[in-house]
Amino acid sequence: TNDKSTIKAVICGAQDQFKCMFMEPQAAACQIILSAGPMIGAPLPLTSEELETECSDVPDGGTHTHLCPASQNSALITATSLAPECFQRCPLICGPLDDIVTAYLITKDENAMKTMVCGARDQLRCMFTEPQSASCQIVFSAVETIGVPLPVSWEEVETGCSDVPGAGSGTSLCPASQNPALITATALAPECFHRCPLICGPLDDIITEYLTTNDKST
Repeated sequence: TNDKSTIKAVICGAQDQFKCMFMEPQAAACQIILSAGPMIGAPLPLTSEELETECSDVPDGGTHTHLCPASQNSALITATSLAPECFQRCPLICGPLDDIVTAYLITKDENAMKTMVCGARDQLRCMFTEPQSASCQIVFSAVETIGVPLPVSWEEVETGCSDVPGAGSGTSLCPASQNPALITATALAPECFHRCPLICGPLDDIITEYLTTNDKST
């Protein structure tokens, strides 16, 4: 069976993101997503009351202070502490940066990294915008110290992505995810993800956790 304790930890570590799903006017759209939880073996809270009850016994439940709560990447966690303003003003960069840094450190594949960078152009653009650009430069420097060659200017992003088909189209509501189940979910309830974009990372983690542990048990 899947690790329900791990899934619960992800849910309770992302309570603020889940609370967005219970707010109007997106609540009805988000119910489509939450109701699908049993289909992946991970029943999701259907109301804010269920969320609070489920997480009442989790240490620090509801007081999660990480700026990228869905990430376990030590380099990204360090970056958030070095440059909090960057992540406070550009919260949607968490997922793409997590994926890009993790993938590159494992594979050292610059072409794959370029594809991921260009697929997240809309999120990266925020990092070059005032007033947070100076803070975000600290992030680029920190990532560079561990050997990940991210572009350090918007011009560099645009030049590097000029030959990538569809780069910057911004059509994916959870651009950092390659999970077909989550991509299907965004198509079923786009309003939910438009209004609660920070739910992408936690939902991606929950689905991936279920699929990974369920595969191991079969």
